[in-house]
Amino acid sequence: MKEQILEIFKKIGTNSIRVIDIVKKMGFKNSPEKQAEVEEAIRELLYDKVIYCTNSKAGAFQLSPFKEGKLISVKNGFGFVRIPGEEDVYIPATKINGALLGDSVVVKLDRNNPTEAGIKEVLERSNHIAEIITENNIRYFKFDEFNKIKCDAPLNMVDGELLLVKLGTRREKHGFSLEIEKDLGHKTKPGNDILQVMYKYNFDDVFPDEVLEEIKYIKQTVDASDMKGRVDLRNEEIFTIDGDDTKDIDDAISMKKLDNGNFLLSVHIADVTHYVKEGSALDKEAYERGTSVYLADRVSPMYPRELSNGICSLNPEADRLALTCRMEITPNGKTINTEVFKSVIHSKKQMTYKNVNKILDNNEVPEGYGQFADILKKMNDLAIILREMKRKRGMLEFQTNEPKILVDRDGKVLGVENRVQGTGENLIEDFMIAANEAVANFVTNLGAHNIYRVHEEPDLEKLTEGITVMRAQGFAPDGNISVKPKCIQSILNKMKDSKKFSILSSYLLRCMKKAKYDVVNYGHYGIAVNAERKEGYSHFTSPIRRYPDTSLHRIIHEILDGNIAKVTSKEYLQKLRIIAIQSSLKERDAVDCEREVDKMKMAEYMENFIGEEYEGMISGFTKNGMFVALDNAIEGRADFSTMDDFYTLNEENQTIQGKNNKKIYYLGDDIKVKLVNANKEERLIDFEPVLERKRVV
Repeated sequence: MKEQILEIFKKIGTNSIRVIDIVKKMGFKNSPEKQAEVEEAIRELLYDKVIYCTNSKAGAFQLSPFKEGKLISVKNGFGFVRIPGEEDVYIPATKINGALLGDSVVVKLDRNNPTEAGIKEVLERSNHIAEIITENNIRYFKFDEFNKIKCDAPLNMVDGELLLVKLGTRREKHGFSLEIEKDLGHKTKPGNDILQVMYKYNFDDVFPDEVLEEIKYIKQTVDASDMKGRVDLRNEEIFTIDGDDTKDIDDAISMKKLDNGNFLLSVHIADVTHYVKEGSALDKEAYERGTSVYLADRVSPMYPRELSNGICSLNPEADRLALTCRMEITPNGKTINTEVFKSVIHSKKQMTYKNVNKILDNNEVPEGYGQFADILKKMNDLAIILREMKRKRGMLEFQTNEPKILVDRDGKVLGVENRVQGTGENLIEDFMIAANEAVANFVTNLGAHNIYRVHEEPDLEKLTEGITVMRAQGFAPDGNISVKPKCIQSILNKMKDSKKFSILSSYLLRCMKKAKYDVVNYGHYGIAVNAERKEGYSHFTSPIRRYPDTSLHRIIHEILDGNIAKVTSKEYLQKLRIIAIQSSLKERDAVDCEREVDKMKMAEYMENFIGEEYEGMISGFTKNGMFVALDNAIEGRADFSTMDDFYTLNEENQTIQGKNNKKIYYLGDDIKVKLVNANKEERLIDFEPVLERKRVV
């Protein structure tokens, strides 16, 4: 409904429109129920500041040119502001208006170009790190290449010292008002490089005192009083499967085969909300963080380690409180019955993907896994069934290379390798998706409000551009282009055996919309969950690491405790809407933070190999150069000026062609390159193609 109304506002541009005229345009003149829905949607758009009232007596409204967002990028003076639920907007250097990276700001959109805006006001300063520098015998606090103020720090602080500072929202006569909150030490101190990136995206390495105080009163063991009202599953064969170094264990699994041939799959998730009460300091801090962040040498957890690695983690041979989702699944992968209940479990073993894969892929049973080998194989049978079911309904299986940064205790990079998604990883992913779907439908069918994990269908125009590139490579879709998942699935199936699959599927993935959290069920395009078929998808399985999961657990608790009226109220819906917006923003912050740390550490690693030659694949083009990806997922840029001819870009097909030699390069083509530059500070890796022919002048 809101999307339809917004389309009307977009068409009228800078003009105002009355509610009654919106109703007419939507064809709801003779439907009081639909008119009421329109009025409710208008109120929500007003609350979200998407529109504003221009005439209260006439009931006229207009798209608001003012938006609240966060300054997420500043480079060469210009920047971008991220607005919740919308595309990022460009901020020219002349309109930054004293804002710094990470600040919450108000922007005014350009009426003639809605993708551009100017910052009108800084609402809240982010955490900022200042470096002490000296220029012309004057000391400064330097924030970035464009912002610095005179420094009155103690004389024992030397150039290169990093300080966490609190800034005022407005410029003073000689700069910003400033208070030093923490001395982080010199920028060369091990770990400070990653710490700088964390603060840039507003993730803290320590928890506030009030949070640490609350932790002191949380028991680190489960006793009889905690088990009241719970199903005792401690005698069941329950275990966990995670990475070698995982310490925050959200999920455990168990399964048995029923006499009717069906599978009874149980997914047990840490009951974090038993310990984290709504409105507590712990809860407020988790809401602000939104997610745990997984970086090269550390985890920045959403909850303190006493919870995330302690009493909430489903550690082996320890009683733990959980929420269990028990699903009866047919041999064709259909879930026909779902139970959700409070439980107490006792994990029998903490398994690793590496050892589980030995059993499932090589029929090799590691020491200590003997009693579990048979059930693991039966679980894999079910996982294969579930994956095939999702394929049939249109699930999209992209393949992207993700780097795994190997570091020593001081954060020095020892190597970079591709993160592997093996059989065990797929098994857990399939089981978690099944539980997320089952719980979403359980909550929705009871009429309760929910936070959905939504992935809307792509824009047809952008998707068509991506398919044009695939067609140029010989991978045309079956039938006409459409936004139906089956169309994309047909292309992915055709190129899955190509060595270019990772590069091309990554490009096609960028034509999709980003997944987010919402209180409206739009379905999930990527895994073919269709809202029109009354299907839903929510994040239930990682409450230690994601705040939306914690919120869903609270909804389940209210349902199980008989408080259905609370979670069906308008007030509760509005609260969930705010959580969904905040969680979506923090998720993107976490992704950006993780990517920047990866880029920084990969550049640091490559600084040791200047002059070395590598075999790579072309992973992208710009007007002046190309990106080249190595086997270990390290990616760098090669400028066209270093090649053997004058090359121009065909944006439609994503190819380049030489002016004289007529040679064409495609996405995914093999190319040999030499590393000519790597810069950790600038997050840059520069390659130069190694070509047989010299450049034609």
